[in-house]
Amino acid sequence: MLALEALTACPLCESSNIVHLDEAFYFDRCKTCGYIFDNPRPTQAAIAEHYSRRGQYDGWLRDIDAREKLWKRRLKKMLPDRAPGSLLDVGAGIGQFLDLARSSFSSVGGTELSESAISLAKERYGLTIHHGTIETLELPTFDNITMVHVLEHVLSPRNTLKRCFDLLNPGGRIFICVPNDIHSWRSFRSAVRARIRPNRKSPVIGLPRAEDTPEIHLSHFTSKTLSFAARQAGFRVLKVDLDPYYVATGRKLISHHLEYAVHKLLHLPTYTCLWLVAEKPLR
Repeated sequence: MLALEALTACPLCESSNIVHLDEAFYFDRCKTCGYIFDNPRPTQAAIAEHYSRRGQYDGWLRDIDAREKLWKRRLKKMLPDRAPGSLLDVGAGIGQFLDLARSSFSSVGGTELSESAISLAKERYGLTIHHGTIETLELPTFDNITMVHVLEHVLSPRNTLKRCFDLLNPGGRIFICVPNDIHSWRSFRSAVRARIRPNRKSPVIGLPRAEDTPEIHLSHFTSKTLSFAARQAGFRVLKVDLDPYYVATGRKLISHHLEYAVHKLLHLPTYTCLWLVAEKPLR
């Protein structure tokens, strides 16, 4: 059981105008900005302990080849929009993306909360990843920042994005990927199933409590609230798109390619993950 803490204000816009969206599953909604978040939620110490557990990344290592294809897809999608220069990967995990990306940037750096992931990054790729949260680390500035499925885990998306803004050079770019928890067809299907037969997922939005999943998600973004979060931090949003997030092989990989292509072609808002590109203005 994870240690929990209760909130009295929205972690994104700091409004106290929050209401219960699904009280039984700990989901609240801010009536001011529309952001949906867990309340109560796991504490920072509980999250750090969870992601440093022994064997936490065993699944990643088993799927290492399929994950390499995933990171290559993301890198290919990112490169046309990158700013020339350096890259900081926030929440670098075991360092697989940074290893692939370093030939495309003048220098690369990473941050990570999990000690076990940092050890794997050093052992497998020779990378030295900074241990800690981006808000507390002393870091130089960079020309690009990636946050791939990180923002949904942090306690304060507002503070995290402001820190990213400060760490970017003028004209620098930030690339953010998050689950499309609220509007994806998978969440809708899960909610319908939970209404028919109650289970461990919310009948309102089709998601489990943060403490009931291996991935502790504290935030549940839409394209609208993600864009609002970026603009609030000072960024100029350049693009909101789809994150080609799938780890699969064989027929399943073909199926995922097709699902992604159909959503791209028809501009459907129900794909599972979002991709946002934003820029720090020159002044």
